[in-house]
Amino acid sequence: MKLYTGCVDDGLEHKEKRLIRYLTVSRLSDRFGLHAREDLWKGVHTPQGYVHLFDEWLPNIGPDGKDVNAWYRNDISWNEFVVKYNKKLATGPVQRKLVEIVKNLREYDFYNHPGIVLQCVCKAEGNEPPEEIHCHRIMLANTIRGLMKTFHGADLKIEHL
Repeated sequence: MKLYTGCVDDGLEHKEKRLIRYLTVSRLSDRFGLHAREDLWKGVHTPQGYVHLFDEWLPNIGPDGKDVNAWYRNDISWNEFVVKYNKKLATGPVQRKLVEIVKNLREYDFYNHPGIVLQCVCKAEGNEPPEEIHCHRIMLANTIRGLMKTFHGADLKIEHL
């Protein structure tokens, strides 16, 4: 089984790959939370009309906007951000949603949908290894991987698009 992570800006490519696209940000804005991004709620214009860049928006499993802003302003370190976000991932409502995602991964029709992609507005810089990408979706993917192992004894491959 595979779990993908990627940038929502590549949502049309993810759709072409038949991936189920979860947008995991707390707000539909640029990465700094300063400017609303119309394409995220409206979709992008294609010859077929407006097409959404994601299938489901999961704002409650994204990091809190104030923590994202604090990290971008250098008010907190990346390690402090990681601690705060991991604490959020361990809360009851978020854990229930993550268990649901794990269940969905087990039940997807992989002929029609080869997996899911956790999307964010962050783009990887160059060819950074995943552990050096400063984006919450890496932590989120690793948490889901751990839940898959805990509940189903199955390993989950993570691929960063």
